[in-house]
Order: sequence, then C-alpha cells, then structure tokens
Amino acid sequence: MLIDAAGLRAYIGAILSETEAGGVMEMPVFGSSMAPFLIHGRDAVRLVKCTHPPKRGEIVLFRRLDGQYVLHRVWRVTKSGWYLLGDSQTDPEGPVHGEQICCLVLAVRRKGKWYGRNSALWRFFETVWLVLTPVRPLFIAMLARRHARKEKVPNGA
Repeated sequence: MLIDAAGLRAYIGAILSETEAGGVMEMPVFGSSMAPFLIHGRDAVRLVKCTHPPKRGEIVLFRRLDGQYVLHRVWRVTKSGWYLLGDSQTDPEGPVHGEQICCLVLAVRRKGKWYGRNSALWRFFETVWLVLTPVRPLFIAMLARRHARKEKVPNGA
C-alpha cells in the first residue's frame, strides 16, 4: 500500500476519530521498527482508545513531538513518562507523555492470523523479548541469516 505523507496524516486522523469515539480500527503496519513481531506490508494491528495508563509490554500508537505517529512497545514506565521501544530496537525513546499516546493495540494480524494479548506469541514478545533487549541484534542477525538461506533454496528442493 503506497501512501504519501498527507494521505497518511488523513488516514491516522480517521483512525484517531473512530477510536476516540469508542470504535475499533485496523491499520497495516508501516516501517520496520516492530520486526520481527510485526512486518511492514504484511501485518496489521487492531487499535482502540487507550483508557488506562499503558503497562510494560503493551503496544501503543503514539505521536512524537515532531508529529510523526509511531507504533512501539512500552519498555518502562516512570514518574516522568513512558519509555517506548520498537521490537527491532535496543535504544528506548522517551519519556513519552500521556497526551502523546493515542491508541492501544488490542490485537495483531501476523501472517494472516489474529493474535490477542493472551496468545503465547504475544506473551513472548511482551516479556522475554523485552528482557532480551541488550542482545536483540544477535537474534535479529540470526533471523536474517536464516531468512537469506531460505531465499537461496530453489522451489521444490
């Protein structure tokens, strides 16, 4: 799905209006910061209004001070705000303040299948993957090598 900056702002605006009114909206994943859990162009998220202070491990849509909207996971909560982190990153971003948090991810569609917060896959990324933050680059490199090997194998081999 190709979308320009103005189109994306309008799209996010529609999502925010609907979720603010109590609706549930689906949005495709843009960018690579939530890999390996969520992949750009393949996966999607189901968003709702954030009605409670987000907790460690939850995924939120937030607005950076420069106006950019980003989907990241809560890494740490402090008195000064939330520190957020993409699943492919090792450097948290923050503090992010409550008014910057727009939506909460209720479920994800990964490889065509929907997963909620109670699924084993979600729980792995919300707990174990957060603990592995310092060594994520090693795991991501291993996944990339594995993916590259799969790409080299001819069909039917």
